[in-house]
Amino acid sequence: MSIIMKKQLIAIFIIALCLLTTGCTENGISLYSDYIVKLPDISVSEKEGLGFTCTGLAYDSKENVFWAGHVGKMHESDTHYFPVIIKLSKDFKTVLDEIHLYKIFPEMNQEKQSGLQGVCYDEDTDTLWISSPHENLIRNIDKQGKLINSIDCERVNSVAVDNRKAGMLYVLTPTKIIHMKKSGEIISSSNIKIKGADQLYLDEENNKLLISADNDYQKENYIYSYCINTKKTIKKYTLKDSFAIEGIYYDGEFLFVLNDGYYHNAKVKENQVNAYKITLN
Repeated sequence: MSIIMKKQLIAIFIIALCLLTTGCTENGISLYSDYIVKLPDISVSEKEGLGFTCTGLAYDSKENVFWAGHVGKMHESDTHYFPVIIKLSKDFKTVLDEIHLYKIFPEMNQEKQSGLQGVCYDEDTDTLWISSPHENLIRNIDKQGKLINSIDCERVNSVAVDNRKAGMLYVLTPTKIIHMKKSGEIISSSNIKIKGADQLYLDEENNKLLISADNDYQKENYIYSYCINTKKTIKKYTLKDSFAIEGIYYDGEFLFVLNDGYYHNAKVKENQVNAYKITLN
């Protein structure tokens, strides 16, 4: 056997070993949940014991709690949306408070389209940002739901505050990543090609954005990594047991993923949080 052939075989062996030990494929690293928490019921749920139809997840570092969105109805056949933001204990097991957006912003109470998609916490101002794609609108509200500011943004899906730089946001639409000031002034805009791009999380340490994508509620979903410096996107993770992603957050140890499987009649028909132990890089 020639030296060249030996080197080729060694290279193939190393690649194969990497795939076996990390689960890394062309679809990214395959992950199964380390644990799962069923979402608790909320006061405006139309059906008992089903939690809520989640949409958007954010961690509040000042109160040590999570904020999550409830799209406003429990099943697609229900006639109207009544969107709510829910304050959850850090373990996701207890509802601490609710902001009834449909009462504060009647225009979010729509018959055919949801007025709530993403939720983000702003450390600098201790406020919340919410995205409403069917209104083409981003709202900044306080923790009682009072409007502070609003930004027009076409087909906005999710918002991430850059807590390293005061006054800056990253915004996800189905086809773009937009870097803008909190005033709405656009700094830059980059096209992305991610089918089903939905939720956004800013990995400040690695200067990357994590983007969820759900193409088929009966199959695994994906997390993409978008490098802010190079503008390049890779498929980072295949979540083997998340089938309807509607929120993502990383706490330094676990990637928390909201699933609204009941609403979407997914392979797992539960509204729940799946936790994956990972190390971001």
